[in-house]
Amino acid sequence: TSTSTAGVADGILLIAQELLVLHNDSAALPTTCEQLKSQYPRSPSGYYILASANGSTTYIAYCNMGLLCGSGGGWTRLAYLDMSDDTQNCPSGFRLYQSGGVRACGRPVTNSGTCASVQFPSNGISYSQICGRVTGYQYGSPDAVRPDNTNIDSPYVDGVSITRGSPRQHVWTLMAGSSEASSASNSCPCNTGSSVSLQSFIGNNYFCESGTSISIGHLFSTHLIHSGMVKVVVLMKHLAALLQGYHGFTETMVVALPLLTILS
Repeated sequence: TSTSTAGVADGILLIAQELLVLHNDSAALPTTCEQLKSQYPRSPSGYYILASANGSTTYIAYCNMGLLCGSGGGWTRLAYLDMSDDTQNCPSGFRLYQSGGVRACGRPVTNSGTCASVQFPSNGISYSQICGRVTGYQYGSPDAVRPDNTNIDSPYVDGVSITRGSPRQHVWTLMAGSSEASSASNSCPCNTGSSVSLQSFIGNNYFCESGTSISIGHLFSTHLIHSGMVKVVVLMKHLAALLQGYHGFTETMVVALPLLTILS
């Protein structure tokens, strides 16, 4: 079948790549998944050996050859964490939350606003597009965004902040509001009657949702705050994901599935 043929071709290509590495010929390897797709258009999605931007080292990356965020294949995966897999661990500095069969990562227990962060290097490649998906779970009564925290390095949101570069440049924010039916200051700015304002650096690059219409101190494991797919056109060197909360443990969001891919 075409599927098995593609699998055989994939295996042959990987063997050829490994031989190039053994012969110290990393210069012949592609440096991006997009370049790989250009050289071998029938390549399926999977793991491939890529050379660093300067050709001095090699690394293994997952290449998505399908359509993502409206753009064709050749996406290089930077980060993937599926916490439904019991073998997966939270990134260093994050806490594991478990409830009702749900496993998710969040910031540690604190009595004040904190951030837990992880950085995903791009191996020296310059990119023009970022495509990602984040699945969040609400715990208690998160407060969406805090307009008076105007610094991107501050805990300005109960949610996830995606940034690039150093100093950080905003890419996209996922906010967790207190309730779908609320118009209070801790609600989503898109709620009916809400007067919540956003920081200027956020712009329109955000998604806000609440997992419940009530406020109870437990993990709403059956109510997802699911961002869907987002697309931001940028030029990036590094991508970082921060799980933020500007209050303590009782108001937060935890994340189960961050997926970030980039297109050169």
